[in-house]
Amino acid sequence: MRFLILFLPLLLSPVAGWSQNTVDLAEWSKKIEWAGDLRYRFAKAKESIDDERSYQQLRARLGVRADVNENTQAVIRFATGSSAISTNQTLGDAKDPGMPRRTFGLDLGYIDWTFAKGGKIWAGRAANPFWSPAKVQTVFDSDLAFEGLAVKWEPKWSASSAFVNLGGFIISENFDSPYDVVDTGIAAAEIGYSQKTPIGTLTGRVGTYHFLNIQDKQINAVEKDGKVDAYSYPFDRYRGNTVYPNDPLAAPDQRKYYFQNKYVLQAMGLEWKHKIGPIEPALFYEIVKNTEVDDQNTAVEYGFAAKWGRTSLSWAFIEKQTDSIVGTFTDSDTNGGGTDNKGTRLSLAYQLSDNSLVGFNQFRATRGVHSVSRDYTGSQLDFVVSF
Repeated sequence: MRFLILFLPLLLSPVAGWSQNTVDLAEWSKKIEWAGDLRYRFAKAKESIDDERSYQQLRARLGVRADVNENTQAVIRFATGSSAISTNQTLGDAKDPGMPRRTFGLDLGYIDWTFAKGGKIWAGRAANPFWSPAKVQTVFDSDLAFEGLAVKWEPKWSASSAFVNLGGFIISENFDSPYDVVDTGIAAAEIGYSQKTPIGTLTGRVGTYHFLNIQDKQINAVEKDGKVDAYSYPFDRYRGNTVYPNDPLAAPDQRKYYFQNKYVLQAMGLEWKHKIGPIEPALFYEIVKNTEVDDQNTAVEYGFAAKWGRTSLSWAFIEKQTDSIVGTFTDSDTNGGGTDNKGTRLSLAYQLSDNSLVGFNQFRATRGVHSVSRDYTGSQLDFVVSF
């Protein structure tokens, strides 16, 4: 007992000192904004003569945005999944069976610096900095995070606004390679304008997306576990894009595949939105052309959307020719993902209550339009909560 009484002040003194130097939690909490969501999905898909597959997926995301100072914020978000274009975790995944702990890794991590009125710089691993009509995913999947630097400027006026987005991003950094190889990346720029009128708001933009040094690059330098499309045999396709093997006579599992073409994309997008009583209709159109390819070089997506109270509806036609875009990064759901396909997407959603909704997506498409043609159907039933 005497020992305890003698040393108790010494044990408590560091705690007392530490408490005096801690930050004011109430003041600190004002600088922090948390956000997250959970989505449970039941999906079905059928391609060619294969049996229909049904599966379940979970998406979980948790993020924080913190004020560093009056001009700077730090953004960090974690999410399920390991694919560059999907934050879904397949439940009961055959590649990792037995209900083990699932991956929950860094999705976003970047500095958001406001350098002028309407001007921002994003540095790190950030969300998509580019605009698209009705948020279509013709070029980039909505789950794709961009590693590098983006500059955004959006001046606003009374009835109009403009935007300029620039970015340089790295896909494959080869600084530790023993060979003289070049890095693969994306350099992109776009400019747009939005005008309010008595008959709605019209927004348009033009942009260019240059995939640097991708021609003759091995597909595994763009996607770690990338494989050629089994359905397209004997045509060599990787996510719909044209590729070629290092040795056509080698066994299929011994071949390495490389991108055949360059990808310099020119894009134009238009969006019209209006409010007519309780209904909010919208029309959208996006066209993308790969100027480095003479044939099968165009992707197009157009359709309409409407919102009425708690209900929203949209329909779109989507065609992505073989080498119009890079199949690795386009929407992973529409038409079954990748390129060399065309089809439709029907989406319906209903907000059940605050921060919760149910949604349904239906896909009907033809895949392998210019290789081995086959039918594709898919459906998704989603339950989403956010907080």
